[in-house]
Amino acid sequence: MYDNVIVPFDSSLELRAALAPAADLAWRCRAKIVVVNTTPAADEESRLVLKSQAISMSGADVDFWVDLDVGVGDALVEAARHRAHPILCVASRYRKSGLLRRRRSIPPPRQVFTEIDAPVLVIGPEADVSRGLNMVEVLVLDDGAASADALALAARWGQGLRVDVRVVSVVSTTDHDTMAQVQQRFDALVAEVPGASLEVLASDRPAATMVAVAGRRPDAVVMVGRGVPSAGSPVGPVAAELIATSPRFVVVAGAGPGDQAAVF
Repeated sequence: MYDNVIVPFDSSLELRAALAPAADLAWRCRAKIVVVNTTPAADEESRLVLKSQAISMSGADVDFWVDLDVGVGDALVEAARHRAHPILCVASRYRKSGLLRRRRSIPPPRQVFTEIDAPVLVIGPEADVSRGLNMVEVLVLDDGAASADALALAARWGQGLRVDVRVVSVVSTTDHDTMAQVQQRFDALVAEVPGASLEVLASDRPAATMVAVAGRRPDAVVMVGRGVPSAGSPVGPVAAELIATSPRFVVVAGAGPGDQAAVF
């Protein structure tokens, strides 16, 4: 399914939050963990030591990718380009800043959504990482034709990871034409995952509705398509809101032909 689970690691607690879920996902997929380190090194000797340590620690199950010349986003992209069938696992966390120590959301690196087509597992600020990737069910958001990538990825996870798949279709109207399209997309998914279920909810706020559904299902992972990026966000508004607000793990589907080759 995936051959490499790529995860950043440096001195920040925010990025470390992705390690346990990444290890769990790698175990489920029988994949290798690729740990990307961009810790600054002050001199050439220190840089060589870090890279030597990475080589010595790499083995059958874990590789260490050290790139000291670029930021973590660029390093993740470069590591993904050199690994077959990758999935990235990154954290979106809170950090306190300012005189009043207000919490500020730290989104994942923009490059992981804009420069590679692999799916991205995002560990949100409220996600519980104490049990690794706690997942028995995938909740996939169907908010229109643009969700095709997410539905296809959910089918792949249902087949490959043996998890339940529940489609949450959020529609602004329940007229006949809209419901026919919902049913058509769901039927295509059921052809791949016969046990999938469907829940249709009427709402003009798909991300908020999905967060509410996920809040009632503690063992679920949320899945969403990337959507159309904007100047302020590397993903569409629905995916951006889910990343920022969901208490569950959020998987943002890729959109490349390589992902879609095997169901996704």
